[in-house]
Amino acid sequence: MAAQVNVPTWDVGCWKEGLAVAAVAANIGLVADTGGDRGVKTPANGANTTMHNFKGVAMKAAAAGEKVALARTPGDRVVMKANGAITRGDVVFLTSADAGKEGYAKTYTNFGADGVVFIIGVAEITAADGEYVEVTLQGLFEKAA
Repeated sequence: MAAQVNVPTWDVGCWKEGLAVAAVAANIGLVADTGGDRGVKTPANGANTTMHNFKGVAMKAAAAGEKVALARTPGDRVVMKANGAITRGDVVFLTSADAGKEGYAKTYTNFGADGVVFIIGVAEITAADGEYVEVTLQGLFEKAA
């Protein structure tokens, strides 16, 4: 893969901590773990409809049992891994349906193609599949039919 042309940056006014219940990678969206207070985890692989919460984007990787810094405030600009090509201005959602890309950002096209999804923000730069994309978080929205 060629070097990424657009280099995304973080612009976070505030961050919170979560407790990684299993190892988590940097630059992916995390969801709550119901097994413990302030526990966070990578979304489980499956339908995007299984996610109903968003704890934030991991600013750095963390091992199981470690604290992880989470950017999650609307207006924050976060750096996420892209699931598929994303174009500047695209509305993106948190994906879990593609194995190996759980917690990545993906372009929302329409309900017919994507089904129920958890929209988290808007892409600020263009990125290819697997590259880093800069996303401005917005108020969370579960897009249904």
